[in-house]
Amino acid sequence: MDAFKNFNTLLLIDIIILGFGIYMLGICIYMKKTGKIHSILLTEPEIKKCRHPEKFIAYMNPRLLGFSIITLIDGVIGLIDELAVSSRYLDFVYMIIFFAAFLWFTNALKNAREKFC
Repeated sequence: MDAFKNFNTLLLIDIIILGFGIYMLGICIYMKKTGKIHSILLTEPEIKKCRHPEKFIAYMNPRLLGFSIITLIDGVIGLIDELAVSSRYLDFVYMIIFFAAFLWFTNALKNAREKFC
């Protein structure tokens, strides 16, 4: 149990959020370069039956980029907070920002599905 004595759960969450932001940025770049919808945004059957994939990508790419940037910044702020500042108030603020950005992005994804697929 001594191995978990100094384990920082919030640091792990910050690393995951930062990695997620990097991954989502990669998906944004992939869709921009290839003109194909990535399977993290839609399931394979949804991609196949999508009526306007180019419009879906045009609609979602700026939103995906915004979400990726917010997530990256959030992860970096979280790491700085955990490694240098250690403010519990800052933990709360950046988690709320991430959650709000996530809700905004999922709403945009839902709207894109309804409009273009």
